[in-house]
Amino acid sequence: MGAGEGIYLGKQIYSNGKACYYRDNDILIGSAMLISESARNLVHKSLLDKQSFFQVASENPLRVLSQTDRGKIKPGYKADLVMLSSDMDIQEVFKAIDEKVSP
Repeated sequence: MGAGEGIYLGKQIYSNGKACYYRDNDILIGSAMLISESARNLVHKSLLDKQSFFQVASENPLRVLSQTDRGKIKPGYKADLVMLSSDMDIQEVFKAIDEKVSP
């Protein structure tokens, strides 16, 4: 999204061309809600399929933050993995792939 304004899940938003914020409180979209909550909302409203959501949720924010060595499951990349149920509830979190963290 380039610079501009719009509506996201019923809320007014704006973009500075690099990131999107809620208009009423200037909070970065995605920082005020767990990924699992966002996923459930977007998938249940049929706005994204599960595969597309996780590509957008992992690759795009990291690109904005210039974190080019993460966001994909690929040799040489750093990765934290989140295992979700079919209802998209967090089941387990694997931090840096080598240690298990409870949700």
